[in-house]
Amino acid sequence: MLRLRELVLGLIGAGLTGLLLWSLPNLVQSWEWKTLDLRFQWRGALATDPNLVLIEADDQSAVTFGRWPWKRTVHAHLVETLHDQKTKTVVYDVLFALKGNSLEDRALEEAVKIAGNVVFPVAVRLMEKRKPYAPDHSDTGLPWPGLERPLESRRYFHANRAIFPLASLAEHVQGLGHIATNRDADGIIRRVPLLVRYHKQLVPSLAFQGVLAYLNVSPENVVPGNRAILIRNARFPGSTVPRDIEIPVDEQGQMLINYAGRWGETFQHVSMSAVLERPQPGELATGPSVTLENKLALVANTISGYDAKPVPVEKDFPGVGVHANILNTLLTGNFLKETSTAFNLLLVLALSLATAQVLSVRYYALQVVLVAALLAAYAFTAAYLFHSHLVLPVVAPLAAIVVTTLWVSLYNASTEKEAAEKMTHTAQMLSGEKQKVEAHLENLSRDLTSQQQEMDALQQQYQQEKVQLENRIHDLRLHSGLGTSLNRLTQPLFQECREHGIVTLEDAVAETFRELKQVAPNASSVLLLGESGTGKELFARALHRLSGRPGRFVALNLAACPEGLVESELFGHVKGAFTGATSDKPGRFREAEGGTLFLDEIGEVHADIQVKLLRVLQEKEVQPVGGERTFTVDVRVVSATNKDLKAEMEVGRFRGDLYYRLNTIPFTLHPLRERPKDIELLAWHFMDRYKHRYGRNINGISKKAMDALKAHAWPGNVREFENVIERGVTLADGTVIQEKDLQLKSEMETAAAPKPPSGARAPDRDEVFLDTLRRNQFEINATANHLEVSRNTVASRFKGICFQRLVDSGNDPAQAARAIAGETPHYEFVSQKLDEYYQNLVKDSAAWEDVEAAAADALKRSRNVPTAYHPAIAQLVRDRFQQDHA
Repeated sequence: MLRLRELVLGLIGAGLTGLLLWSLPNLVQSWEWKTLDLRFQWRGALATDPNLVLIEADDQSAVTFGRWPWKRTVHAHLVETLHDQKTKTVVYDVLFALKGNSLEDRALEEAVKIAGNVVFPVAVRLMEKRKPYAPDHSDTGLPWPGLERPLESRRYFHANRAIFPLASLAEHVQGLGHIATNRDADGIIRRVPLLVRYHKQLVPSLAFQGVLAYLNVSPENVVPGNRAILIRNARFPGSTVPRDIEIPVDEQGQMLINYAGRWGETFQHVSMSAVLERPQPGELATGPSVTLENKLALVANTISGYDAKPVPVEKDFPGVGVHANILNTLLTGNFLKETSTAFNLLLVLALSLATAQVLSVRYYALQVVLVAALLAAYAFTAAYLFHSHLVLPVVAPLAAIVVTTLWVSLYNASTEKEAAEKMTHTAQMLSGEKQKVEAHLENLSRDLTSQQQEMDALQQQYQQEKVQLENRIHDLRLHSGLGTSLNRLTQPLFQECREHGIVTLEDAVAETFRELKQVAPNASSVLLLGESGTGKELFARALHRLSGRPGRFVALNLAACPEGLVESELFGHVKGAFTGATSDKPGRFREAEGGTLFLDEIGEVHADIQVKLLRVLQEKEVQPVGGERTFTVDVRVVSATNKDLKAEMEVGRFRGDLYYRLNTIPFTLHPLRERPKDIELLAWHFMDRYKHRYGRNINGISKKAMDALKAHAWPGNVREFENVIERGVTLADGTVIQEKDLQLKSEMETAAAPKPPSGARAPDRDEVFLDTLRRNQFEINATANHLEVSRNTVASRFKGICFQRLVDSGNDPAQAARAIAGETPHYEFVSQKLDEYYQNLVKDSAAWEDVEAAAADALKRSRNVPTAYHPAIAQLVRDRFQQDHA
């Protein structure tokens, strides 16, 4: 029987637990997600629905059909084959949004029209609620039939910016479904919104639409709700009796995905090449026979390096696997059911009361055993019930046990201390008990601290693995030049950039312009940061034009203004204020009245001018030099600098209050080396400008010249780039700009190579560079600072030298390391880097069947290495290929 004392202690423990969980919601949620992922991994693989077949555009298919994307006649052939095999429904996870070859598009359209059972994806962006100021171009797409939106779906996700398949394809499909997933805060995909709000209706996800088509469910038989989505009269294959399916969802319409297991251990996987080569209907040509008749086929790209996503069972899961698990969850009915908030609160209360009852026993050792047993029992129960698809909370209940244990132990200790003071004749006995309690509490505190440290270490490890995975995916992504990227110039945001003189194909630059446009109507101060030549004044002028301010745009380069005249230029002066002041001058602030004042190189302003400038920004008044009258001004100040103003502020060269006044809205402009897509576009832009200005008949730029432009580091950014193109137009002999016309020199050659003495032979460029590295103890940052170049430039040059020395030494790593390290004590470091670079270079050579294909792949992955070392890279890969295939 629960006594009043244990009841009160348990209630207080539950209250303390609630307070702790309320104060740390993000940490609690993060731990809860980790426990859910662990339960997926402990449970192992589930049996999947036999009617679900995955047809993959895999590496084997890439060998047959070439690099992705394939010709649309291949997809047309696959649709026709599946139709011949009497496949009931085909969910085709490939977005044919852009027009291709007209004959190929027509073949795919005819195949889809004849089949009549294909479901295509639609790319959308998800929002928790509609934002009026967010641009939405989704209504430019095709009609997307959906369901009526009942009141119960008012909190479902909104979708906009829809990208549809080609209209000629979409009008013949059996259905359309969105492919958006809602990642949790840790980046892992655990839920999917089955229905989203699109305009005035609800539209399904790709997998949900595929299941509705497969089970012959009409739209009126789909009933959305606040906690569940009901499917009525679903007709499963092999059954003549229709069934109702109740899908548990959260209030945003999201279903918790019941992942069946690791990718390679689940589902029926069939290579697309095998399907297209199968000799008889109903069976594959190679491997285990898989009957496609009356099945639901999911077609998608799983070629290595494409569309990898983190999920609870794997960190590098193919994107199609998410759709496959959604389909399997819906078809098998193995829905994960989460407990309600009310149940979770009652569970915390019950465990707090149980813990208080357990701690009412007299012996501390028994208390520890019972508390440990209670923790283990609940953890086992949660893991066991997960096999029955019931998801119990773990963090909050276990926290209730631990917090209540600490609270009751502390209360018991204080009670015993008071009793010891009142009962002196039992002091010795109570003192011993007190020591036991304190030791018990210390052990618990140590355990909690250790667990916290372990969780911090796991979190740090996760972040590191996440960064490594993102870098790997980025390294595997193929560069295809401009190609279809030129179509982006017709998009509204890129068109508007070009109207303001900002020529770009980069999302980062366009995003900066979009943010600039968003803040333009405000009068807040703007600080433009970035290297010299990145176009800060261009963005400042765009900001002024977008602001709609009636006044002028006035610019002042503070670095080019003599120090004694800065105050006069800014605030003006009256006649006779100083020698040479023969008339009144209004100053730049008053000239920019009602408009925008652009202060370039703000970091060069002297300290006394900083004080006066701060006063003008605060008071909105200027007082000319030598005058007594003040003038009220309405000016928006946009400042720019290539200095680190925060660092200048910390060393006392720039006032902190002025810094924070100017830094209301900062924008950092990207250097040209971070805008690879813009190199070719800017080259044609400036070439067109100067060939008309100078009357030159220039038709284009040679490939070698373009490669040189792309390989250059551009320390002077767009300004330097424009000068080089102007030089090329001027010096070109014919109608094509060649590499020699650009007169580009490697920045490292210019910075690192000293002038040889008269009559002396010029040293090898690699040796000069290596001497600089050795003097800086092979520190990349120190070498970059010494040469006044970027860190990436030094690192890529060092990697190329390593490859070249390996080839020169006959692939002897020890000899190559000694040649690079020289007489310095850094042989071990160089040897380690050599092995790391070499292993990364040849790690995939064994996967290729053709030596030249392996070499080409390695060169693509090493495109940041200077082209002078590409022959060495190809030679190393060829040698390793011969060894692997000997």
